[in-house]
Amino acid sequence: MTTKIPQIALGAALIGLTSPLHAVLLASDEFTNTTNSGTGWSGNWAAPKPLVSNLTYPSLTSTGGAAGSGGYAFRTLAAAQTTGIIYVSGLIQSSLGNFAGFEGLSNFALFDAGVEKVSFGAVFDGSGTAPNYGLWLAQTAAYQDTGTAMTAAARLFVLELDLDANTGKAWLDPSTSTPLGTPTLTFAATGTQTFDFNRIRIETNGVGGAGSVVDEFRIGTTQADIGIIPEPSSAAILLLTAIAGLLPRRRK
Repeated sequence: MTTKIPQIALGAALIGLTSPLHAVLLASDEFTNTTNSGTGWSGNWAAPKPLVSNLTYPSLTSTGGAAGSGGYAFRTLAAAQTTGIIYVSGLIQSSLGNFAGFEGLSNFALFDAGVEKVSFGAVFDGSGTAPNYGLWLAQTAAYQDTGTAMTAAARLFVLELDLDANTGKAWLDPSTSTPLGTPTLTFAATGTQTFDFNRIRIETNGVGGAGSVVDEFRIGTTQADIGIIPEPSSAAILLLTAIAGLLPRRRK
């Protein structure tokens, strides 16, 4: 009689090793409405935006609607983020306006109470020219340029924040079907500054009040939480397959 229990146990282990570990979606908003949709929040968006058609991005599931143009809106998270590796992502669309007049901006920003930490997307660059997508590091009033010109298309921005080391990485338009590769930008806090955050701001300053949109905001502890699908661990698969082949079998 062949014993199958060890193989079953190995199969269970294989599933565990090839699935994201300790995945936690901390907060999200697919903008089914622009007041209180999503999860992981302690209140509503202040100054809700017009609800418009959802943005789309290759291989990223996008449901509900999107937040249209209308200035700033803030929302507080149910739990402050102060430690560990955190992933933040969102879809943005710029209306390509007069950046000196703050038109055309479309971005997400992380705040700790009233202190802005970092904003990403079509952001104000400190000079009012803002021809490219980038990051605004508010604590040092520093702009980091991706080198990619703004267009009217939907773009995906992803941040990886190490809240213990107070460093970060950013990707513009990464593939959602492979793990994140070389970042577009890297950045770090200085001195006693941190990237801890408990509040989110969306900015959609469209030209003439239209055109700038944000959508699919997500915060999680793994790449999978924000829609980036990690590859199964091929090393784990090979190892478990080899072990399974070496297991002793009992005959009748």
